[in-house]
Amino acid sequence: MNSVLSCQKNLLPDAIHKHYSFIYCLNISKELIEKNNKKKEIIGFTGILIALIIFSPTVKAGACSVSDGAVISANCDKATFSASVDSWTNNAAVGTSSSYGVIINNASYNVTNFTNNGTINYSGSGGTDAMFNRATITSFTNTGAITAASGQFGVYNAGTITTLTNTGYILGAWSGKGGLANLGGTTTTFNNGQGGDSSTLQKTKLYVNFVLPTNYNIIVTSASHYGQIYGFIESGTTNFGIHSTSILISGTTYTAVLQDMSSSSIASGTSGTFSGTDGTYAWTLTDADSDNTWDLNVGAFDAYAPSALNTLIAIQTTSQSIASQFSSYAMSTNYANLNTYDCGLFDQDG
Repeated sequence: MNSVLSCQKNLLPDAIHKHYSFIYCLNISKELIEKNNKKKEIIGFTGILIALIIFSPTVKAGACSVSDGAVISANCDKATFSASVDSWTNNAAVGTSSSYGVIINNASYNVTNFTNNGTINYSGSGGTDAMFNRATITSFTNTGAITAASGQFGVYNAGTITTLTNTGYILGAWSGKGGLANLGGTTTTFNNGQGGDSSTLQKTKLYVNFVLPTNYNIIVTSASHYGQIYGFIESGTTNFGIHSTSILISGTTYTAVLQDMSSSSIASGTSGTFSGTDGTYAWTLTDADSDNTWDLNVGAFDAYAPSALNTLIAIQTTSQSIASQFSSYAMSTNYANLNTYDCGLFDQDG
């Protein structure tokens, strides 16, 4: 029997196409041969034989859970919030090509802790964002990806974000610069580690559109990975600082940490000191070429300057010593002494 295996899905009904991933079609030319070399009767035919069907139905992922405390561990289409929640965490892939990945479209809602460790994505080519927010988000943490690569903004914020900490990446395609958009909304404190040498998306600058965050803290991970923001059509001002988790290298210049931002956009934070666990670094923020591109220059490490940790330890030790002294005084003072004019703690001339 001669057989040729060929997959001819175009010959099958559309219904089969949609519901089964693997269908093998067998195109057979068959000879029936009698035993012992007797008369051969050849029956020629061409037919379609479904030899093997491995069932793998195409199942839509469905809507994501938005219940209080939900932790998303399986891929789903969209998270549409319908009430306030204390916490919501995504560890999977959320999004479709037809709508927002996450939408919180009510100004009266409050989300205390919003965490994305996975992917929030809009994969379509229309004017849609990966995430739209109109609520108040107290703590927004992104360690994963929030992307609208062919859409508009990664995060469109029309509400209030108290603290946004980004160590993953946020990007969108609006004018080629759609990352975080505060349009009709505000971000109070933005801690950002996205940026660096552009070798990965995490190391590529983040575009901040429209209203600048009130406070911006750069997160420095290494000489090639540190926060960079590009202010596009920005308004307002920001206070620049260095996040406490940063790992600085003495004598290093971290280039272009702020881009397309004039000096009038920086309310404060063009110089200061950073205290690590091992000592203190002096730093300056400079626009040497007056081209609205700012570099972070870190000075030499001062091992003898008091660090935040050493200062705290000193304060605690001193407070304990003072408390001990007061306890000693109290022990040496009794009721009788307190009721006389001559306190036992003073000498005869006291």
